[in-house]
Amino acid sequence: IYRPNQTVQFRVVHRSELGQKLIVKPGEKMWVEIRDPKGNKVYDKLHTVGDFGSTSGSIVMGDEPALGEYTILTRSETEDANLHQWNWQWMGRWGKQAWNGVRFRVDEYRKPEYKVDIGFKKKTVLQGDDVEATIDAKYYFGSPVTDAEVAYTVTRRGYWYYWRCWDFYYDWYTEDEDGSDEIYEGKGGRRQGRRAPRDYGEQVLSGTGKTNAEGKLIVKFTSQKWTHDAVYDIHAQVTDLSRRVVEGGGSCKATRAEFGLAVSLNKYVYKPGDKVNVRVRATTADDKVVADQKVVVKGYDRHWRNGNHQDTFLFEGSSKTDEHGIAEFNFTPDREGGYLWLVVEAEDRKANKVTAEQWVWLCGNNWYGDTVNLNGIDLILDKKTYNIGDTAQILVTSQYKNVTFLFTVEGKEIHQHQVVSLKGHTKLIEFKIDSQVLSPNVHISVAAIKENQFVQKSKMVVVNPSEKFIKVEIRPDKTQYRPRNKARYEIVTTGADGKPVAAEVAFGVVDESIYALQDEYAPDIRKHFIHRRGIEVATSNSLQYHDYGRADEKRKANEQGAGGALFAADAAKPAAPATMRAAKSEAKEGEKDRGGATYAATEIRSNFADTMVWRTVTTGADGRTVVEVDIPDNLTTWKATARAVTADSRFGQELGSVVCRKEMIVRLQTPRFFTQNDQTVISAVAHNYLDGEKEVKIELAVEGIDVAGEMTQFVKVPAGGQQRIDWKATVKTAGRAKVTVKALSDVDSDAMQLVVPVLAHGAMKWDSRAGIVGDKVIEKIMIPDGTVKGGSELMICVSPTHAAMVLDALEYLAGYPYGCVEQTMSRFLPTVVVSQALQKLGLSKPELKAEIPEMVASGLQRLYNFQQQDGGWGWWQHDKSNAWTTAYVMTGLALAREADHMVAHEVFSRGLQSLHAHLASNQDANTQAYLLYALRMSGGRDDVTRARLTDKLGELNAYSKALLALVLKKDGMRTNEVLESLAREAKVVGGSAHFDGGDKGGWMDHHIEVSA
Repeated sequence: IYRPNQTVQFRVVHRSELGQKLIVKPGEKMWVEIRDPKGNKVYDKLHTVGDFGSTSGSIVMGDEPALGEYTILTRSETEDANLHQWNWQWMGRWGKQAWNGVRFRVDEYRKPEYKVDIGFKKKTVLQGDDVEATIDAKYYFGSPVTDAEVAYTVTRRGYWYYWRCWDFYYDWYTEDEDGSDEIYEGKGGRRQGRRAPRDYGEQVLSGTGKTNAEGKLIVKFTSQKWTHDAVYDIHAQVTDLSRRVVEGGGSCKATRAEFGLAVSLNKYVYKPGDKVNVRVRATTADDKVVADQKVVVKGYDRHWRNGNHQDTFLFEGSSKTDEHGIAEFNFTPDREGGYLWLVVEAEDRKANKVTAEQWVWLCGNNWYGDTVNLNGIDLILDKKTYNIGDTAQILVTSQYKNVTFLFTVEGKEIHQHQVVSLKGHTKLIEFKIDSQVLSPNVHISVAAIKENQFVQKSKMVVVNPSEKFIKVEIRPDKTQYRPRNKARYEIVTTGADGKPVAAEVAFGVVDESIYALQDEYAPDIRKHFIHRRGIEVATSNSLQYHDYGRADEKRKANEQGAGGALFAADAAKPAAPATMRAAKSEAKEGEKDRGGATYAATEIRSNFADTMVWRTVTTGADGRTVVEVDIPDNLTTWKATARAVTADSRFGQELGSVVCRKEMIVRLQTPRFFTQNDQTVISAVAHNYLDGEKEVKIELAVEGIDVAGEMTQFVKVPAGGQQRIDWKATVKTAGRAKVTVKALSDVDSDAMQLVVPVLAHGAMKWDSRAGIVGDKVIEKIMIPDGTVKGGSELMICVSPTHAAMVLDALEYLAGYPYGCVEQTMSRFLPTVVVSQALQKLGLSKPELKAEIPEMVASGLQRLYNFQQQDGGWGWWQHDKSNAWTTAYVMTGLALAREADHMVAHEVFSRGLQSLHAHLASNQDANTQAYLLYALRMSGGRDDVTRARLTDKLGELNAYSKALLALVLKKDGMRTNEVLESLAREAKVVGGSAHFDGGDKGGWMDHHIEVSA
């Protein structure tokens, strides 16, 4: 997440697929594009990957970028520039990551200073048992939030757990609730959320309290019996002494019994005489198996009539679960068709009843679905995970005897195959896991045709991919720092064998509070590249065809293609902080005050960064490199992320953190910005983490605002405690306010400084004059009453000739846009004209030339945001589309393209469509003339409208005639008639001429606009 004006830095890691191998192609070129929340391109550059298959870039967000999610996408050098016109929409709408893209967010935000977590003594309880939750508030600099106000609510919602009947053997791809991961060693790139749960369900409890000396509040309640399993969500709001509120949440499950049951059948449709195999699995809500549990299965004949059903008892059977938590039942139905309803029952140790249900279709031979058989064959693996070199033993079980089936090992292609004959109901098959190509997973499949049915079963085999990973270690020289200390991070990369490897490492250190606002978008680089693979082999059989007497019209089997390139865009990281400014210590060591007290010296903290460092480094042959950086002034936890890649496509990732803190801390609390004439409160909170109570000297210094009260105060702060001091402030002058506060003690001291923008309270006004000067001229400029002091300026520009005046005015014409659509265009259009002038006249104005691209980019962003659904523009962002405004904007965008500025293709195309639509719906001749001019400037053409307007010159005003003349000129047509008509309207005075216009209020009527 980024603020306006911050720099987004990103790294792209690219790999090409050759079969199932990932290879690096140094020197390969690719396009990297960034699209804003509306899909407009704001960045599109050709990049070249290096020896490790990566490339980097950056983009500076403007003053007013579109807020929301941006998308970074890649395409090959030869792919169409609009390849991803819809990808960004898919990612944004469905919350997915495209295979070659990643997102980041731009927003106005204020970082929280502490976090709120909610933990439970037990994550799962039985309904009726007590629940004990702990609300834990902690500052990011590591200390508890003590004596804070807490308001909490407890809600209950329904919970439907998917009780798995089969062990699918892909747990390596999922993470446990504590973040641990068998293959990835718990170092996932996805942060475990601390956010409050969604606010739904019924409220069962609410309360308030205060945190204790450990920053905790215990909440106890009793879970209630319910008709189904439940989840209790606790949402807490914590308000510390600074009056700022931080929220947190957590959940626990309350089940009706100690375990649940899942029922699975070998198929769901049975013919007369078929054996029904019922498999029941007993597991807890934490997916732990329950062995030696008695399970009862009851069968009912279910009949439906008038929307209601009646069940008739048929049979009952019982069994016990084995060490895998599984119990099996077999029976043969004795009826031709209908519903068979199965009810599975059990009781836990507290006599809670557990049930599960399943239905069975019984059908005669005339039912057309008898070719469907879902699980006629099963595969049982001897191990959960295999290593390269292992021999896998697969037990094939079948409800059929004497079956010949095809056994395959599949992935992107068929790796192994054999034809196997099964004489009884089981067969043991062995296959060698002999290649890294089979890692991280392959699929085994058996297929056969028996009794005019196609039966097939597939299962995934996990092959330990550890050889494709590298271990990354982040070793800071300390775990705790003070502001402006020098931090030294050693980064170590080793292979699966423990030996050093050379790798390229993207290393970033970010203020952890950022992740409270936005989770990490970038996936774990290991899981992205070494991901679980699907089956790309298609299997068909002739039983899927139905012959209706037209054998020559049988459908052909669909062919499935395989292939594609794999890209990855690493998450954009915040910009590296500005160079650290040296701060003066105004509390001199040995300074005495109030009874001869001596105060410890302190820096004035003012450099508050979101990112400490973002850097790409390379470890050498010894697998080591060092990153040194100055710790910014934030008192927080700094979270480090290292993502490593090797030239032979091995990947690694690691997280780490260090704390920056002091033992005496002062926190300054102000609004994010002031507005002139505000009356507000400024607060300072002093924290004492020294041994024993301290008398702390609090000093406040301000510039740009007025403060009432004593600027120096003395407060006693107990050990581990805090005190707040408030001042009333009045803001009188626009500009910037500087606020500095110090907390001084004899052992440790702290000071911090904030520069807060002060917005002017008023409306902007301008005045300008022009004329001919003889010996001298006097112009009176009337300054309105109530003019904002410090928010106005007098600028005088005198030019001896019109040409010189125009050239000198270029710097004042260019500027950053603001306001509504018309105001934005009235700033954007002159900037584009200046850009053209500098380009065509070859003028040397380096500072202006350097700044214009950013000005134009800011204008484009605002215009993109203002575009309506029909492609046009209104007067305001949420106004309906207007013909005049649409034509005005499209004229400016066309000029921007002429000046070689990149204008989003989608925005421009939709604008052209809107021009055509407005031309068709507007009958006013002057409106049509302006729309026609904008259309022609934009590359469009409408000869019918042009001819009609030429025939109606009498209906056009002077402004419209001038536009029509320009259109005729551009089309290569005769302009004499239009120009002669214009000449007759000119007012000639001495050596000059002008046009009066109608002066009716519209810009086409204003005499200056018409004359220009």
